[in-house]
Amino acid sequence: MTAEVAVANKAAIALAADSAVTVSAQGIQKVINGANKRFQLDHDLPIAFMFYGNATLGLAPVESLLKTFRPIVRGKVVSSLSEYADAFWAFVETGVPEFDAAARTADMKRLVS
Repeated sequence: MTAEVAVANKAAIALAADSAVTVSAQGIQKVINGANKRFQLDHDLPIAFMFYGNATLGLAPVESLLKTFRPIVRGKVVSSLSEYADAFWAFVETGVPEFDAAARTADMKRLVS
């Protein structure tokens, strides 16, 4: 089980997540401590992503997607946080060849419900 916390005040939001992940293979489960569930979008931007549950979208690991997405937004200035989210989903839809339409649709529905 993942624990994530976001604490907000007028000046900022602090994000925290545990580092344990459970890996299952052939009916055996193993807990690994040290996973990163929190990713800063760029070192110059105070924007981060946190995720829990399945750490993949389609066949792509979320961590790999975010690391590939970083250079695309590096140095770009937008007017709202939702524009970064829109840019990320556009990247996922068009820039990741291992995503097929069915996997994208299923993952989007799972994530937003």
